[in-house]
Formats: sequence, C-alpha cells, structure tokens
Amino acid sequence: MDYLAWLRRLEQFVARWQARLPPERQQECFVHVDPPLSDEQIEELSAGLDRPLPASVEGFLRQAASRVRFECPCAVAEGRGVFVSGELFHYWLWRPNNNERYAPCPGGMIAARQCVIGMATAPSSWLQEPEWVLDRAFWRHGLPLTQGPTGDCLALWAHDPDHPDPAVVYLSHDDVSYLLAPNFDTFLEQWEHLGYDWGEEYRDPESGLMDMDSEAAIERRELLGLDGEQE
Repeated sequence: MDYLAWLRRLEQFVARWQARLPPERQQECFVHVDPPLSDEQIEELSAGLDRPLPASVEGFLRQAASRVRFECPCAVAEGRGVFVSGELFHYWLWRPNNNERYAPCPGGMIAARQCVIGMATAPSSWLQEPEWVLDRAFWRHGLPLTQGPTGDCLALWAHDPDHPDPAVVYLSHDDVSYLLAPNFDTFLEQWEHLGYDWGEEYRDPESGLMDMDSEAAIERRELLGLDGEQE
C-alpha cells in the first residue's frame, strides 16, 4: 500500500470541505502530520515492544507520518453538518506535573502497550471477571494505534507473534471491545471509504468486521456525496 498517497488523499478530503466553509470557519479544519520515523526511531520502537512491529505499520511510520491528527466540519446540506475527525499514533499518557499529555511514536506506542498490558493483568481489573474473557484477550494482546484519555484504544490484536498482519480492534474500558478490520491496510482503506469514520455501527453481525455494503456505510457515503467522487 502507498501510505503517503493515502495521507495525501486525506489532506485533499479535508481541503475540499474546508473550501466549502465560510472564511471565518475555515481555521476549524486541519491536518497535523508529524514527520516519518527515522531508522533509529524504528529500532527504538521495535526494541521497546514485546511483539514484532507489523510491516504495514512500520511502512506507514517510515513512509507517511509518525502521528496524524485531523478535524473538519462538513456542511453536507442546509442546516446539516458532519464533524469529521480522527488520529493515528497519537497517545494520551498520564504524566504527573506535565501538561503535555499526548505523545507520538515511538514513545507513545511503547507506553500505551504497557498500559493495555496493565489493564489486562491487574488483579482488580474488570477484565479478570469470567464474562470478559474475550475482552481480556483483546487487551492483553493489543498493540495500540491510538490511546485516548479514558484508556480506550484503536489497536492491533497482535495475539500471534508469527502472524504478520494482525486484525484491528477497538479496546473499550466501559463496554465490549470488538473487531473492526482484518488488518491495518484494510482498516485504512475502509476508513477512507467511509469518509474517515469507523465504528460498531458499520460492523457485520456475523463476521464482526466492518462491512462497506452495510446500510450504515451506504448512508454515510451518500451523506458526504462520496459515491460521486473517484476513490
């Protein structure tokens, strides 16, 4: 996959919607991109993780960016709007006496990985209860792609060190965690297909994975007028 091309399409998407906003609101749209990781930083990241870094994720970090954050209100119709936002490799970390709570790769992913291990293995964790056995497996083997202030993560389910392309999951601290996509590249493609949205509403009840032919996915694309654009 051409990760830099994916990033450029994201920037173009935001720029198109930004241009449709009144001038006084255009500053609400942004795409913030941190530079790709160097060879030394990739080595630091790999050494700091307890499982292999998938080639797809390494490729994104080397070719495209070490952190991506974006926001844009999309005025889809008279009186209607959709707020598009997202992030990759952006990690909220608790730090005493430090206002800079977000961190990028490599340190952010390493620290977030330790955090999800701690959540999965702490004796007092809700994940130790029998009914949360699958969630415990998701958390125990989660390799975070993002981490929010609640501890929730978009993550890879890297449960098999020999599997080169693990599935993407959502780790929830107060609800059921769930599968999203069979691998990182598919997740990026589907995220773009949905106008940079993802979530449980798009999942197929049988496979547990997001379905681009679902009613929710079709409605999302129609709302943003994506079917009239070349993907």
